[in-house]
Amino acid sequence: MSATNAIHAKLVRRYHNINESNANQTLLNASIFSFFKKFIAKNRNDTGGRSEVEEKVYSWIHTLAQADKDLVFEYVRSTERGDLANGSIMVMLVFISVGVRLRQEYSSSKSAMQLLRLLKSPIKVQRCAGRVVQTELIVQIDQRDIVPGDIIIFRPGDLFPGDVRLLTSKDLIVSQSSLTGESGTIEKAADTTANRTTSLLDLKNICLMGTSVVSGCGTGLVISTGSDTYMSTIFSTLQNKRPLDAFEKGVRCVSYALIGMMVVVVPVIVLSDYYSSRNWSESIIFGISVAVALTPQMLPLIVNTSLAKGSVAMARCSCIVKSLSAIRSMGEMNILCIDKTGTLTMDRVIMVHHLDGWGFPKQKVLKFAFLNSFFQDALKGPMDDAILAYVYTRGYRFQSSKWKKVDEIPFDFTREECQSLLKHVQILLMRKIPITQGIEAGMVFLGLISFFDPPKDSAKQALWGLAEKGVKAKVLTGDSLTLAIKVCREVGIKTTHVTTGPELELLNHSEFHEAIKRATVLARLTPLQKQQVVQSLQTQGNNVVGYLGDGINDSLALDAADVGISVDSGVSAAKDLADIILLKKDLNVLVSGVELGRLTYGNTMKYIKMSLVANVGSIISLLIATIFLQFEPLSPGQLLIQNFLYNLGQIAIPWDKMEEKYMKAPQHWSSKELPLFMVWNGLVCSMFDIITFLFLWFYYGAHTLPESAFFHSAWFVEGLIMQVLIIHLIRTERIPFVQDMASSPVILSTILVSAVGILIPYTVVGRVMGMTELPLSYFGFLVVLFLGYFFIGQVAKKVYIMIFKQWL
Repeated sequence: MSATNAIHAKLVRRYHNINESNANQTLLNASIFSFFKKFIAKNRNDTGGRSEVEEKVYSWIHTLAQADKDLVFEYVRSTERGDLANGSIMVMLVFISVGVRLRQEYSSSKSAMQLLRLLKSPIKVQRCAGRVVQTELIVQIDQRDIVPGDIIIFRPGDLFPGDVRLLTSKDLIVSQSSLTGESGTIEKAADTTANRTTSLLDLKNICLMGTSVVSGCGTGLVISTGSDTYMSTIFSTLQNKRPLDAFEKGVRCVSYALIGMMVVVVPVIVLSDYYSSRNWSESIIFGISVAVALTPQMLPLIVNTSLAKGSVAMARCSCIVKSLSAIRSMGEMNILCIDKTGTLTMDRVIMVHHLDGWGFPKQKVLKFAFLNSFFQDALKGPMDDAILAYVYTRGYRFQSSKWKKVDEIPFDFTREECQSLLKHVQILLMRKIPITQGIEAGMVFLGLISFFDPPKDSAKQALWGLAEKGVKAKVLTGDSLTLAIKVCREVGIKTTHVTTGPELELLNHSEFHEAIKRATVLARLTPLQKQQVVQSLQTQGNNVVGYLGDGINDSLALDAADVGISVDSGVSAAKDLADIILLKKDLNVLVSGVELGRLTYGNTMKYIKMSLVANVGSIISLLIATIFLQFEPLSPGQLLIQNFLYNLGQIAIPWDKMEEKYMKAPQHWSSKELPLFMVWNGLVCSMFDIITFLFLWFYYGAHTLPESAFFHSAWFVEGLIMQVLIIHLIRTERIPFVQDMASSPVILSTILVSAVGILIPYTVVGRVMGMTELPLSYFGFLVVLFLGYFFIGQVAKKVYIMIFKQWL
């Protein structure tokens, strides 16, 4: 033990002697030229004498060569098993990060599944009932309860819940866009056969799961469900995925940029560290730690938490969010296309008149309108209910029992009409229809029925609220232009520029886009034209288009829109294609959704920008410090702990608030602006890190290996607090803590993380990490430093806003 103690004392004296000699060279080493001097000196051979650095290395190696083995392990902070501490810290941080992220994503998924259970998609099924005498019953069950062998009865708007073999069909038109990605439709028929060479999508008597009924009706036998369907077999190979939106593309670009920076910076840091330490393993571990610090690890957590928080908030507004990314898209949305019926109007149709061709009331017109609605099966709508209610409440007796339905032609969205072919039990057919002619040939005009669908009281207020937030409303309807204009005027939509579907068909490509851009009301549109309008708006500038509709004629447009919105009372196909389902038809819910979307988008952008600024600024500072110092600015474990604490402080960002100015306009991702934002503000952070570096070098002389523990402690505290304060500088255009205060969760997290960072050097944890206590004078310096950072940072912010007209 005496020999060990003597070696220990000799080692301490050796370091004191080195410090005394270094004190005489402080000013020289502080200059920029000392960097070049260090590299030149290292290249000299022994015959020319040893430099200061060489002398230190020689003394260090010789002293440890004479020391006891156990003492050597203690001085290099290692064990007989290697670098246990840093490895344990890395593993611990990985498990904590993964655990926190797993918990958040599990909660988000659980909330989303609970919301989806509220959404029902019923379909009619033929079932047998009775123990002794079985009778056929038509019951309505949820599509998820369908099993092979069920006989389903479908009509326009229904989704096929499995692969179906048609049993009967009537003028059946099916949309297969969910499988093919194409907007076209295909005619199906039960009474056809197919050969072996026909592809599955072209089979006339088979309807596949996920496809929807556009028009017509029929029955079918369910032959497969779930994983046995054709749709399930193509999921693994389907390439027609929805393209990435601007935000997703931007995040990908940021990831590539960080990887590129990592490829450039990390090797330089590793080589610089190795040049001083001559230890590849330590240098590589340090480089890995720097790479970890450069990565915004909390991005998935912050995004998922923000979206889940928005989803829960929208659920309180009677809104089911099927796609979490739709909340963010709501914040970017600047055009909302609305189907008139049921959204601008009450969707409670009231029958008003039954008039003949001369405009006089005529009971015969009402009689045949009643019979058509009474026998309508394929697609009975609000107008049919209104006619029946009018007849029953006014005491008319049209003796429907004396009539029998022979056939039915379902409603067609192109012809916009339907017919029921009836025969009287006493007088046979009313009129023979030649087989060689169309069904409309030879028909006689009896008269017309007029209806009234009153505008919603909330529609005008909601549209005004959307307009205040920069969301333009366009009405897309299949109704007449005159009716659409009347309703739009009542709810406050301008009607100076209007057009119709037939007019659009006459325009060339450029005229078509220009007409859609100007028009606020587009009437007499077919389902395909509604889709084309949405796609045209998406191609013009940076428009993010939402579509609100609840009918089968809205399905194609809902699928094409950036944000598809339907209602719980809508048809199955519309609800399936929509991203958001409203449990009540109130446009004010959309105003709240836009606000939540912008809050979510804004907080996500805060995290991305502040993380890039903090990480890039920190990496630049570490690179400079590594080049000039004779040791690592922070040990790998210290760097990882610092990064972990900073990430914990960012978890509260989804609960932050946004400035009122930000919430008033749609927000869009700008990939060109982000790199400049990162460099502009990152250099400001690095400038103050370098000021700290110089202060530690000149004032405390903490630039040699014996003073590394002090430098590590001081740099650790300053870097952590700097990164935490970046949150407050970046999160607002105004002066932080003076003109704008963050939310309570963000303030609390800032205080807690800063307090933990300051206290660590004074704890057992700090000593294990190789830190030492800091003098009170250093904290006085930090107060001045951070006041200067806020002042210079605010000036840089104002200049940036003046030049680029935006901040977040």
